[in-house]
Amino acid sequence: SSIAGLASPDYPSVVSAARWCVLIALALLVFQIVRLGVEWLHRRGGRDDGDRYRETPAGLGADMEQMDTFSRAHIGGGLLGLEHKQAIQRRRPCFFLLWELRDDGRRQSRELVGYYGLYPLLSGPPPGTAGPRTIREMIDAEELNATHFRAGYIARDNDFDALYIGGVAALPRARYHVIKCLRRRLQRHLAAARESGREFVRVYTRPTTAEGLALVTNARVPFRCVSKQPTLDGELGRVMVRVFKTDPAGMRE
Repeated sequence: SSIAGLASPDYPSVVSAARWCVLIALALLVFQIVRLGVEWLHRRGGRDDGDRYRETPAGLGADMEQMDTFSRAHIGGGLLGLEHKQAIQRRRPCFFLLWELRDDGRRQSRELVGYYGLYPLLSGPPPGTAGPRTIREMIDAEELNATHFRAGYIARDNDFDALYIGGVAALPRARYHVIKCLRRRLQRHLAAARESGREFVRVYTRPTTAEGLALVTNARVPFRCVSKQPTLDGELGRVMVRVFKTDPAGMRE
């Protein structure tokens, strides 16, 4: 009877249906494997960058200590002391950390992969000085840079005289994301200055590494040395400035 069934007219359709069932089962199996693979990648840190990295203001305790160690490892010496950083951060958040988040399915952890500092500077002379020159004028004369800053130099509100980018460092895999966070925060300050009626804001920095120098001098609108005084090391370690427009079109670079 089984042999007779093989010869029946319905046999080809039965074989075709069986093949479709096998193909559907294989497709479901492949889909399940892909889904499990994607979930595994997510747990291993292969998530979107928006989920992978987290920016936070540096806390006054362990965060600041870890940032200080990180900065000395990636930038070197000659930096603002930890106690002064903490005093500045207590007055107004100026230091921001970038964390890489990890989840292996059993526990979550984070690793410091970069940070930056952005100081809104007070208008007027440095507190405690008798001279008439302002903080900005002293920076323009290269008599002042971020290694000399104290908490009293920082503007508490958006009525700042200038901005100063100081202490930017990141692991290679996170450099783009640290710069992206810095630019976004810089744009917020520029937007605040525009709301107060200002059209331009002077932004200072002092690159101390070749990579940092290349970053600010190779931009579409580069930073320039505030002074033309020659030094043995060229532009490295010199205070540099760029005048930013506060309108949205001028904030793109």
